[in-house]
Amino acid sequence: MSFLQRAKQAAGDLAVAGRRQAQRRKLELAVRRLQSRVLAEKTAIGEAVYPLLEAGTLAADVPQVAEHVKAITGLRAEIAGKQAEIAALKAPSELLADSMRNVDANATSRASSLQSAKDVAAEELGNPTDEGGEG
Repeated sequence: MSFLQRAKQAAGDLAVAGRRQAQRRKLELAVRRLQSRVLAEKTAIGEAVYPLLEAGTLAADVPQVAEHVKAITGLRAEIAGKQAEIAALKAPSELLADSMRNVDANATSRASSLQSAKDVAAEELGNPTDEGGEG
């Protein structure tokens, strides 16, 4: 076999191997997608069954299921605790924001009253502020 024939054979083998590799990757991707769909279906079953287990409408005869229900109940309690901590941390900043709004409103109200008093005084002196004079 000549060098050229061996090179052609090697190139052909590489092309076949590349196509096989691409085909394998496509199949692996299809398997992963199907596995993802299976997981989604299992999750949907769990979402449908869990409320029944929690309410006692459906009995958990399998010990593993009861363990998982107990774990979920504990995790939900932990989540509620963390959410309460978050709310407690938010409260001071919200109080500060309310306080700042009150300060701003009071300052604006005071400034408005002072300006009104200046306007009245300026009008009494015959030097109205709306005509460019400062009262």
